[in-house]
Amino acid sequence: MGEAALWPIKQWSINQTIWAGTGMGLAALLSLGTVSLVNLHRFQQANDSVQHTQEVERAIQELLSSLQDAETGQRGYLLTGQSSYLQPYRTALGQIQLQVDALTELTADNPRQQARLAGLQPLIQSKLAELADTIARHDQQGYEAALLKVRTNQGKVAMDQIRRIIQEMEREELLLLVQHRAVKPQIVDQTLGITGLISLVGAASFIATAWLLNRNLARRRQVEAMQWASVEAATAAHCRVVQILESITDGFVALDQNWRYTYVNQQAGEMLNRAPAELVGKQIWEEFPEGVGQKFYQVYHRAMAEQKPVQLEEYYPPWNRWFENRIYPSAEGLTIFFQDTTIRKQAELALQQSEENFRQLAESVREVFFISILDKAQPFPQVLYVNPAFEQIWGQPCEQLYQDSQLWLNSIHPEDRESVQADLARQLQGEELCHQYRITKPDGETRWISTRTFFVEGNAGHPIRIVGVAEDITERKQTEIALQHAKEFLEQEVIKRTAELRQSNQQLQQELARRRQTEAALRESEARFRSAFDDAAIGMALVAPVGHWLRVNPALCNLIGYTEAELLKRSFRSVTHPEDLEIDRPYIHQLLTGDIQAYQIEKRYIHQQGHIISTLLSVSLVRDAANHPLYFVVQVQDISQRKQAEEELRQEKQFTERLIHSSVDGIAAFDLNYRHTLWNPGMERFFQINAEQALGKTHFGFFRISRGRH
Repeated sequence: MGEAALWPIKQWSINQTIWAGTGMGLAALLSLGTVSLVNLHRFQQANDSVQHTQEVERAIQELLSSLQDAETGQRGYLLTGQSSYLQPYRTALGQIQLQVDALTELTADNPRQQARLAGLQPLIQSKLAELADTIARHDQQGYEAALLKVRTNQGKVAMDQIRRIIQEMEREELLLLVQHRAVKPQIVDQTLGITGLISLVGAASFIATAWLLNRNLARRRQVEAMQWASVEAATAAHCRVVQILESITDGFVALDQNWRYTYVNQQAGEMLNRAPAELVGKQIWEEFPEGVGQKFYQVYHRAMAEQKPVQLEEYYPPWNRWFENRIYPSAEGLTIFFQDTTIRKQAELALQQSEENFRQLAESVREVFFISILDKAQPFPQVLYVNPAFEQIWGQPCEQLYQDSQLWLNSIHPEDRESVQADLARQLQGEELCHQYRITKPDGETRWISTRTFFVEGNAGHPIRIVGVAEDITERKQTEIALQHAKEFLEQEVIKRTAELRQSNQQLQQELARRRQTEAALRESEARFRSAFDDAAIGMALVAPVGHWLRVNPALCNLIGYTEAELLKRSFRSVTHPEDLEIDRPYIHQLLTGDIQAYQIEKRYIHQQGHIISTLLSVSLVRDAANHPLYFVVQVQDISQRKQAEEELRQEKQFTERLIHSSVDGIAAFDLNYRHTLWNPGMERFFQINAEQALGKTHFGFFRISRGRH
């Protein structure tokens, strides 16, 4: 009876337990489903936030990359002048605004990023305007004008501000990415904890029934699947970050506070010539001890201490290479983006060396080298460059030509100016010229100039510059004029002689006889002249009006120590003493103008062995029948001994005068008319009469006056 009485109670307790377990299992199942749905929703939100942040980071990097491509294209074009380098610039121009709009849309939920974008857009427009301005200046005014614009640092300042704002935006997104990623492990941990608790409760509840146990196991497998999905998603996000860092063209390394590598991308490994895996965990200054004390070492420590981003481009002597570094400090250490800029830097240095070589070459040549702008709207090309030879030939400073390009035209001889202006008009129409003209220097001297011009074409194939060379051809022109005069004289003589022959045809035999007699006389005269010229005891020469020797006799060769062949290759100025170069210029001018028939002066020459020879120079001019100068007849007499004797006499006279004036005795002298010509200080002391009173007075009359006084 006791057992029968107890059975309903046990049966009820079992049923109650089963129902209670079932209820608890159902409650646990319901709780597990609710928590899973909530956490799954939170996990999806966190995952979406990570993806959104990564999209913003990619948009920021693409915008910065486009700006750098535009700047790189502009630099390449300025350095080389080749339009192919502008392709990255043009491509970037079409993308930048679209990228800015996309970035604005992506950050619409972030007021701080929107504020940064509002400040970034005017800077981007300023940078693009600066790039376009330098390219336009290069096309219109040349490399120097573009370089002047670059040297204002307007573009660099704008680009630095752009990089600073982009760095702030990247840090903002990186912080958001870290926050969003931090939420995922929390959700996973919460899910695991709650799932474990509910699983224990469900296991206890369904221990009496396989159905409840199987149900709980099924739910548990579902939760585990979600956990693995979360882990895989986090792993995929990490892989995407690594993929981004491995795909960029910059080297990227991360250092902790102990200067140990925590990450090295493949590009950095190639630049450092080390496998990335070998560097991770290693101390940078132990792996690269040659960097200690270098500029990068100092900047890394300063950035770490001040916690401020730094950007610099510097030469690294241990590797003989140039690097550009962008350094971002944080509480964990440093992240560094760097590029090897050696090739670009070498190109810049090569361009500077090329410009220096051009300057040295242009300044060393004797001809005038100039570059002008070809502008059809201007009446006269503007001079961009002229070498120092302009000052020597034109006799005017280069600065005046830069200020007033028409200075060149104003210096042209009035008789040649009209033809030169006509040539300039043809030149502005694209015709290359080679013309000759005269200029008048400020001192009045006239020089002959030969100018050749060439065109430099721009990218469109049209002439934009004029390059020219101007040469002083005065001596050559004078020779040509002398030859032309001689030719004209000969032609006139031929015409005259032909006319005479025609008129005197009837007296041909008599004329021929007279001609034979004349020729014989001329030969005899020439023989006498040659004999007198060659056998003369003094130096003789025939000199062309332009200054070079036409003929010299042996006496002259012996006098100055040169052979005849050596002298004929020289001008008379090359053997003249420098102080006597201009002494006979006025006399030569008077000979050429006919004011005098001959002149005689003392002149010094320099012997081949270097000593000075004093000579007495006699010069006359021989003219042709048309009274044109043919050559100078020069007689050179060595008066070195006479000059030496005169010098000795002068020194002796000076000695005698010093002796007389220093004598304590009175000394006086008078001429044949008994007039005093000498009265030394001794006489002045003795007679108390100074030399001015005594000189010129007669001896006897003077002493009568003297006795009267006493």
